[in-house]
Amino acid sequence: MFICGLHRSGTSFLARYLGEHPDISSFKHTMVPEDEGQFLQTVFPSDSDIGRPGLFGFIKEAHLTENSHLISDRNKDKLLRQWSKYWDHDKQVFLEKTPSNLLRVRFMQELFPQAKFIIVKRHPIAVSLATQKWSESSIRSLLKHWFHCYGIWERDKKFIRNYIEVKYEDNVADIKGALDEICEFIDLPKLNCDQRAFSNESIRTGINDKYFDIWRSKGWRSTILNHIYSKDFIRHGYDLSEDKV
Repeated sequence: MFICGLHRSGTSFLARYLGEHPDISSFKHTMVPEDEGQFLQTVFPSDSDIGRPGLFGFIKEAHLTENSHLISDRNKDKLLRQWSKYWDHDKQVFLEKTPSNLLRVRFMQELFPQAKFIIVKRHPIAVSLATQKWSESSIRSLLKHWFHCYGIWERDKKFIRNYIEVKYEDNVADIKGALDEICEFIDLPKLNCDQRAFSNESIRTGINDKYFDIWRSKGWRSTILNHIYSKDFIRHGYDLSEDKV
């Protein structure tokens, strides 16, 4: 099972919760950033090879499909060997989380035909402003990157057999409901969040609000940015109206 979505979209948050499921094995204590599988393999280029957060999606090599020259039985076996060192083989589901795999879903499905994919979205404004501290890109460029990457996914998903799309905002508002939906999707017993203590994870609702405050304070809400991207926001299920941002 793969968790994909742009950086700062809540992929790590979701992976840590799902990693608590007794039937799921996730990467933990690997000594690589955010325990991401991209840094535990040498088959496909990692973000370090192709570009920083907020930029990598513009690089042609970041988008891998079933037509990639990297598709081979040898690379499949190599990837499994490299990742298998970090999974508990007594578990039913092996979980991998790498945000930029959003652009490699078709590639991963070709290597692992039975795989399932969780695609995470978060409001473009929140993602763009949260990513800016890691990037030298402008807000306009970061928004363009968000819509570019999820636009690729919108075109790619018609080729994908097993996927579910979830929103960060829904996850933090009702983590139990979100996890129940995912467990049903992957055909596992529901994780009883009410009776488990997640000592290393806290849910902060309304965290997008601080980014919306920045957006308003900069005057971007009434600028050309809104006019350029307003249809894109709506197409992806987000709103730029006064009462939303």
